[in-house]
Amino acid sequence: MGDQKAFEERLTQIVGKIRNLDNFFIVGNHDADGCTSTAIVIKALQRENKKVLGTRILKQLYAEIVLELKAKQAELGFENIIFVDLGSSYLIPLEKEFGKNFFVLDHHQVTSDHENHFNANTFGFSGSYELSASGSAYFFARMLNEKNKDLADLGIVGACGDVQDSSGKVIGLNREILEDGISAGVLEKKIDLRLYGRISRPLVQFLMFASSPMLPGLTGNEGACVSFLHENGIKIKQDNRWPSYEELSLDDKQKFTTALILYLHQVNVPEWKIQSLIGEVYTLTKESWGSPLKDAKEYGTILNACVTADTLILDSNGTNIPIQNFDKEKLLSLNQKSLKYSKSQIEKRHKIAVPPGIKLLELKTNRKKTLIATQNHEILSYNHTFGWHELEKLRTGDYVATLRSIPDIEIKKTYAKDFFKQDEIQWSSNGNRFRFKRCINYIKNTELNSNFFELYGFILGDGHLDTHNIGLIYPNTLKGRRIFKKHKHIIKSLFGISKLSYDRRPTYFSAYINGKTLVEVFNRLGVPKGKKDTQITLKKIIPFLNKKNAAACIRGLLESDGSMSGRSITYASHSKEIMNDFQNILLKFSINSTVTNKPCKDCTGNKYRLFITGIENFKKLEPIMKNSHYQLKIRKFIKNTQLDNSNYEIMPQIKNELLELKDLLGIPNEISSIFTYYKKSAVNPTRQHAVKFIDYFEVQLQKKIAAVDKFLQNKKLPEFLENAKISTRQFSQYCELSEEWTYRIIEGKKPGANAQKKLGNGIKVVITKLGHASNLIKIIYSHLESDLTWEKIEEIKEVNGISEVYDFTVDETHNYIANGIVVHNCARHENEDIALQVCLGNRSNAYDEALRLLANHRRELSEGLRLVTEQGVEKRKNYYYFDSKGKIKDSIIGIVAGMLYGSGILEHNKPIIAISKYPDGNLKISARASDDLVRAGLNLGTLLKTCCAQIEGAEGGGHRPAAGCRVPIDQQDKFLKLLEQEIENQLKKN
Repeated sequence: MGDQKAFEERLTQIVGKIRNLDNFFIVGNHDADGCTSTAIVIKALQRENKKVLGTRILKQLYAEIVLELKAKQAELGFENIIFVDLGSSYLIPLEKEFGKNFFVLDHHQVTSDHENHFNANTFGFSGSYELSASGSAYFFARMLNEKNKDLADLGIVGACGDVQDSSGKVIGLNREILEDGISAGVLEKKIDLRLYGRISRPLVQFLMFASSPMLPGLTGNEGACVSFLHENGIKIKQDNRWPSYEELSLDDKQKFTTALILYLHQVNVPEWKIQSLIGEVYTLTKESWGSPLKDAKEYGTILNACVTADTLILDSNGTNIPIQNFDKEKLLSLNQKSLKYSKSQIEKRHKIAVPPGIKLLELKTNRKKTLIATQNHEILSYNHTFGWHELEKLRTGDYVATLRSIPDIEIKKTYAKDFFKQDEIQWSSNGNRFRFKRCINYIKNTELNSNFFELYGFILGDGHLDTHNIGLIYPNTLKGRRIFKKHKHIIKSLFGISKLSYDRRPTYFSAYINGKTLVEVFNRLGVPKGKKDTQITLKKIIPFLNKKNAAACIRGLLESDGSMSGRSITYASHSKEIMNDFQNILLKFSINSTVTNKPCKDCTGNKYRLFITGIENFKKLEPIMKNSHYQLKIRKFIKNTQLDNSNYEIMPQIKNELLELKDLLGIPNEISSIFTYYKKSAVNPTRQHAVKFIDYFEVQLQKKIAAVDKFLQNKKLPEFLENAKISTRQFSQYCELSEEWTYRIIEGKKPGANAQKKLGNGIKVVITKLGHASNLIKIIYSHLESDLTWEKIEEIKEVNGISEVYDFTVDETHNYIANGIVVHNCARHENEDIALQVCLGNRSNAYDEALRLLANHRRELSEGLRLVTEQGVEKRKNYYYFDSKGKIKDSIIGIVAGMLYGSGILEHNKPIIAISKYPDGNLKISARASDDLVRAGLNLGTLLKTCCAQIEGAEGGGHRPAAGCRVPIDQQDKFLKLLEQEIENQLKKN
């Protein structure tokens, strides 16, 4: 039993201080408990007419973040800072940085105390079961003003989000909050089935996405869920609607619950786990019926899904993958400061049904790129200003940012044998040759080098695979015979095969490489057997294509299905996929291309053509095509071609900066005529012109800076104006002197004190303008050196018939590349904390986004649980253990561990330790323990803190039954050994 008197005294003391303060900044945790508690504090303060100057939502509080917040205080000018759902373990650093002007409302384990610290654990209550952070925030709000009892619903939402209703109902101080909510008319309670989604989910999804607890045979299995409902006489569709559990009649509810309990008995779910399905459920009376916000356990978090399922996303290697199939941890995104592409961590992938009233728009560019997305999706674009603009606000003639280049990748050495399992191959007696079992011919275990990928590119075009042979087709010309001679040498040097068979025809000849082993190598790298016209793709080899290998692959592709005529090089194929892949490979060399498609005359499908045009592209392509007939043709074209504008890169985003720079530097008319043209027309600068301009501007800037420095030394105004190229009229305006007085001073009249002061002000104006010009030059240089190029919008139109859309949450950069176009992710930069906005009452965009995440979040949990059950849990001496290798996100690894631990699959005689990775590469450790272990003396919060104290760079803590920490990746083994010993020590002491 806690000390109620001390609890209330501390709260009274803190509230008394806050009544006399203003200008607050609120820092909260990112989970449901943290967001609800943050919202309660903000609402309570604002109701007292106190200013909240900003908020920040964190995954976890670390020492470096405390320093960032201190810097934020100087920037925003807030006087007081309140931490909710975090901060109890940072009281000393917080006091050091913020003095007495910080407050903490928390429920995690405590190691020290402070007069401004309010935490149930300090007063003998359980922060794990009796009061969460939202409860602490609620009691603070209630003491601040009794009218805040209407915030009790958020207090219970936070408690349920922190699983403080695990016994089937909320207990302790949470119970007082519940009763307040019922009396205030914002909450209702009843006994019912406690599975997630009782109000918002159709019955099939209600069962299919159940994960707390898991329903063996039903969770994740849609077909089994449909069968279960049919077999028990429960209609999944009624009156043309898909009812939720809450909408069933009382008879159907009883039938459903009885059938589910009998089923769980049959599949041997423990009795205690079955009993936990029934208990108190809490309904938020203010929310509309059918909303996920109606049920306390379903209160949502972030989502804003935007692009269609077939949208191609670039992974970190530069591979195109449809977003619906994207399962990688990292993708390519744009660093918005440097404008360079980098590899970014994906926090979440989302999939939802297109919400009612939301339009889908298709955008097409002049280089034939297309993107279908929701109307409010943001795209990096230029429509009179450079920045993120919603798709519906863009117009024909505006520009969108696309890839100018793709960064090179590092690859490890890979050999032919690496694509076989060890039991699939047999080695020669000397150990350097192998064969696929049931195959006669051995091949050398060669490294996949540039020669290999040149041959690979050719096989994709003018080659084919059958069961035992690779066939290569060459034109019966001097060019064809030269290519064959090169390939014959490659085949012998790579695989040790010198004997080929031939089939000669009048216009072409075929060469065959016999051997099932070699066929298997190419097949496992993505070359299909048999007919391949529409199937071919480069996806499987892109991870092996550094620039050297990529150049070789380009040679092979163009020598097979390429041609050069007039001012363009063309590559043709029936496969749309290979065109997208080929474009990305070319971007490794900053070569831009255009893909078109037309119905094929020889088949029912489409014929795609990739065009490379323009002198700049040809200059980049020429060194790539070494030792090929293309190289000579390209050299001849470059030599004989005059200035070619076909591939000049338009840079609309720096037009305004160039015009402003021209005015700041006072560029003379004879030089600035081109800028007058820019100003009066729709013409935009090109990269080539911008490079020349900026070089000239920088020279002029340095001359003017030198003139200022000299004037400050010798005070000779005539010399300064001549060297700085500033007219007398212009300078007189800067000084706010008449031209007559300025002329007199130039001619030698000594200025009086007032004029002297005005002259000084004029020089300050010049210095300020030169400083601004210097910044503009830096901005323009960043764009010139960026990885962006621009394409003009040719068409935007509405599309119908698409029911689902997808999106990502991308850590730090918050953007990704969709169909080659730079798009923003779901976390909007002006409103990233969507969950907080929902808790504050935003029922428009933020509510819609929160609504969309619910289904995806549960799906991620189901997928995580399946991964763990497939991988298995390791049973160690003192704990259960599994390492997800980063496949389960750090944000849900603890939830997955808790669900698995609570599913009845594992005994409760040991805690479970689960490992994932943070985006920065450090390990995320999550630990969960049973009530029995906690009663036996196990305290996971203290346990992890003790282990982290012995490892440099490790931090963490938490509650007795649930805790987490961050550990450097190279310290994993040391941490696990410490953990083993500390668990034993804790349990022995008790």
